[in-house]
Amino acid sequence: MSKNLNLLLQGHSSFSPSKISSQNSQLNIINDSHNLKLNCLDYYAVTIDESFADHSKLLNLLNAANQSKSPHFLIGPRRGTFSPWSSKTSEIIQNVGISGVQSIEKYFGYFVDGATEISELVLTNLFDRMTQEVFYTPEDLSNTAMAPNRRPLQFIDISKSANEALNKANIELGLALSGEEISYLENFYSSVRRNPTDAELMMFAQANSEHCRHKIFNASWVIDSVTQDQSLFDLIKKTSQGNKPDLISAYKDNAAVIEGASVPTLNRNLSNEYGFSTEKINSTLKVETHNHPTAISPFPGAATGSGGEIRDEGATGTGAKPKNGIGWVQCF
Repeated sequence: MSKNLNLLLQGHSSFSPSKISSQNSQLNIINDSHNLKLNCLDYYAVTIDESFADHSKLLNLLNAANQSKSPHFLIGPRRGTFSPWSSKTSEIIQNVGISGVQSIEKYFGYFVDGATEISELVLTNLFDRMTQEVFYTPEDLSNTAMAPNRRPLQFIDISKSANEALNKANIELGLALSGEEISYLENFYSSVRRNPTDAELMMFAQANSEHCRHKIFNASWVIDSVTQDQSLFDLIKKTSQGNKPDLISAYKDNAAVIEGASVPTLNRNLSNEYGFSTEKINSTLKVETHNHPTAISPFPGAATGSGGEIRDEGATGTGAKPKNGIGWVQCF
């Protein structure tokens, strides 16, 4: 078996000056400081074996250099996960003929001037704890070439203090549960007299998320002390009500269908021959309104909704064929 070796390569500035300035302002606010000065460079953790011999070619591909400065901390994918950037870049490295690279991952290396204890800083504005983690030394980076061992099912002990145990699990697992959701779980598991598993809590967090439940959109709301008769979701659905002769389906699936026209259509028959036939083509309409960040796009988030678009339109009715996507880009 080949011996695994690790490289940490240094790239250029991770963000634009305006983005860094915004992060710096927020960092000072949440740490009650005026002296912190932030900077960030890209870093690439590369796991190679003894057959690797294209060091300069890899540097050129990444537009990087050998590490010359050690950041105060790095932010990257949580241990045991692989980012879209990692999988795509690994394919590119293989396709351009660079051998010996077992895996590669990208990290944001932050430098902070004006702080006495870096480990005591509150860094919540710099990373998404659902998908990312803070590493205070390069040695803390997990070996990206090592497939993570499957962890055993963990039981959360709620026998002493259910609320405290669930809050702790909420933070450690990055579940982003609200206080009301934790109270619900506390009451449920206390009533059935058993401990929840980490898998159950993770599934609850996903299935009960705003994306799945539309809790905010379906909630009651008040304007100037007057409770509104309709939720935000009701107001959106109201646009499809009334006399809409061209509207075939709306809010019954994940995309709407409007009546189309009879047009010549190029199709392939069972004999693998192409020909035109006149068919009535109805249109499916869908606008994706949530983030679908990928690292394939120039900026994370620019490919908003591409996956959901194809899935939802194609799953509406029988024989739907997505042709193009409309996405509302929501970048932060």
